Amino acid sequence: MLYIRVDGNAQIGAGHIMRCLAIAEALKERGKVTIFLTADEESQRLIAGRGFATLNLQTTWNDMEGELPILLPILQENDIKLLLIDSYCVTDTYLRMIGTHTQVVYLDDLGEHCYPVAVLANYNIYAPKLRYEEQYRKCVLPVPKLILGCDYVPLRTEFQNAEARVRRNVRDILLTTGGSDPYNIAGQLLDAIVQADSRYHLIQFHVVSGVYNKNINQLKILEKENLNIHIYSNVRHMANLMNRCDVAIAACGSTMYELAALGIPTVCFRFADNQKLIADSFGETLSKYAGDYEEDANGMLHHIITALDTYIDSYESRRIACENMMQVLDGDGASRMAEQFMELGV
Repeated sequence: MLYIRVDGNAQIGAGHIMRCLAIAEALKERGKVTIFLTADEESQRLIAGRGFATLNLQTTWNDMEGELPILLPILQENDIKLLLIDSYCVTDTYLRMIGTHTQVVYLDDLGEHCYPVAVLANYNIYAPKLRYEEQYRKCVLPVPKLILGCDYVPLRTEFQNAEARVRRNVRDILLTTGGSDPYNIAGQLLDAIVQADSRYHLIQFHVVSGVYNKNINQLKILEKENLNIHIYSNVRHMANLMNRCDVAIAACGSTMYELAALGIPTVCFRFADNQKLIADSFGETLSKYAGDYEEDANGMLHHIITALDTYIDSYESRRIACENMMQVLDGDGASRMAEQFMELGV
């Protein structure tokens, strides 16, 4: 049995939860049970809606040390052998206290700190370059078991064994801006596209609104006013929607790995510091990088449309982008991650 401590909300989006759900699904296929621990009902509802057991700690998601008086007795009473933690709000004190009761796996993205844990996993494309062993030796801490690289990207089974397709003409474009889209980038971009070259009126835009997007009503108005704009919420089969599209516009989060598994030519952008490493990795050769919203909002929106023009005008650029994206991963990372956890005693 695996226990996972994770949260999702309008402030941090749903990415942490979604990747943990992919791991839980892979373990379920192997007959293993996963129980999620969350700080509040907001996170609990999203996980329970996917059919997994949850325990609401009724605490504050960004004060993890404050939950120790509640969490530690749960670890003891349930004899929890392995706890996967996916949160940027952990502290060394928190991890050490939990580590005295169970084996801790930490899911890292940034490689900026030596976490006192038994196992550290970072599936990102840049993870092997972060020199974890060297960092831990400098910190004079035991090097944890390391699970690194794109072989372990936890995607759902629908992203496995994909076959790429590049149509001669661009008919459908996907737009996804993450779980919350705090700047309403989707709305701003759609406004710009509506006013852009008339050829965009012939292209269907499929816009994924995350579960924590507070701008959904504005997007629905755009959908009503424009026959080529389609808004989707709570998408259960994302691979099917992505495969309908010839090009994607996406924030530099976990969605980039889903698009890579399917070979979708992508224009990417970022609006948060924790997206920088993905932006740097994918933006170099794998996709077209449009910039950072917080540094230059108008410039980023302009660069997205310019990059779209390139993809629309050139079948060859899309074909090359498709081939490059599909070399990143094979979509079977959740299974490999599950196998690693089973070796640890799940």
